[in-house]
Amino acid sequence: MPDPARKPLPGELPSNRLTVSTRCPECGAPLGIDAGSRVASCAFCHRAHYVAGPREFLTTFLEPRLSAQDALAGAKRHLRESQVRCTEVELPRLVLVPYWRLQTRLYRWIFGTRLVAPHPGQMEETPRSSMLARDFDHTWPAVSLDTGLSGLSTRPSVLEVKAFDPQALPAGATWLRPEREASKALEQGLDLVTGLLHHDDSRPEAERRVPLQHSLTLIFFPFFEVRHRFRDEGCRRILVDAVGGEVTSSDETCEAESPPGAAWLPPSSGLHFLPLACPDCTFTLDLEVRHEVCRCPNCHRAWEVGESGLGRVTEQVSRAAKDPSARMLPFWVFQGSLSLPGHGELSDMGTLKRLAYEGQVPGPGPGTSEGVPPMEILVPAFECRQPDKLLELAARFSLAGQEWPRADTPASGTCLLSSESAARMIDLCLLRVLTVSPAAQASFASGGCFSSRGARLIWVAFRAEGREWIEPETGAVLQENMLGAW
Repeated sequence: MPDPARKPLPGELPSNRLTVSTRCPECGAPLGIDAGSRVASCAFCHRAHYVAGPREFLTTFLEPRLSAQDALAGAKRHLRESQVRCTEVELPRLVLVPYWRLQTRLYRWIFGTRLVAPHPGQMEETPRSSMLARDFDHTWPAVSLDTGLSGLSTRPSVLEVKAFDPQALPAGATWLRPEREASKALEQGLDLVTGLLHHDDSRPEAERRVPLQHSLTLIFFPFFEVRHRFRDEGCRRILVDAVGGEVTSSDETCEAESPPGAAWLPPSSGLHFLPLACPDCTFTLDLEVRHEVCRCPNCHRAWEVGESGLGRVTEQVSRAAKDPSARMLPFWVFQGSLSLPGHGELSDMGTLKRLAYEGQVPGPGPGTSEGVPPMEILVPAFECRQPDKLLELAARFSLAGQEWPRADTPASGTCLLSSESAARMIDLCLLRVLTVSPAAQASFASGGCFSSRGARLIWVAFRAEGREWIEPETGAVLQENMLGAW
């Protein structure tokens, strides 16, 4: 989560969880789901569920808090105070207007140049690459209708949001179809927030953008539309916020009739539940909010939550150096090969180390050496308040090629990222590995890629020394206050 003391940027909102209200598929009791989580636990029957299907898209709506009579009174008061002449005022009509809401942790690596002044009165362009990251909670209209509200601020977080169902909408309500599909709206939202992750003194020429654990929610927000006219003049309308009661838009010319919402099929809510139970022994799995790897308390096997169900996790535990107070932190290990434009497939650690330490871009042809370990990239699967530190740790462990001694005891606990989510971070970890070589970085940024041939989860022991956690094999250090949510 963002630092609460930091002032939000324009278009960035305080991070608030969006809770979607629905029904437990087991007993029918009310059930609340965090929009960014796959976990839901019923307080009545105590059954745990996870949300299958696309987590990235939910459709919800807000019920009005204002009555039609109060909306009419507010519209008439606005007409009097604005001294607008009218001879006819129609009864209010409830209209649900869609807004998109994007919640994401966005990483952006920028490649470009920066203007510097080596001498007074002299400016030069120097190469620059840097990584930026921030949590975003951004809303914007899904239609071009001018409602007077460019965003919903934190209102959806403090009010009850319900899963969208045309059969359960308030009586007489009409709703407007969003102008973009979910996939295009996601790209639009990412473009909006990406522009906020940019250094003012640099000129980006290329970039790598990685949205992590993003959730896109379509929120139908209620407005009362009050139409009025003066004699034979055209019809105008006033829009009243059906939640807060304020007039948000007035004196707008409107068409004779608004298209009925019932003529369109509603977008899918995306809420499909499956039992959160171990596929092997049927025990209820342990899983924290926002975490994507769960664990069975009975057989201790780990499972990752995906769109189609639960997948078995291959994992190993490093020996805790005979220290019972050691802290176990999870890392995904991806074995594969690196491809750079104009060069062959690089698949061994020796080639990667030459790139990282000597800045040498290998010539054309395969980069495999006999007897050299295969290329493996480690990606941290836990939260850290300093994203740069996560990438530094990933680069250090990847280049070390460390083989930690294995423990006989099974792993315990859950972790934040599944293998699918962690795979999105591979490019950033590789860019951090290649920071010594601007040529290799530029080559990778211009079209390089990493092809993974498998992933496993490893739990690495960190030893406590004061307020620091130290990995004894590589000497890597993490401050105690770095661990945890943003």
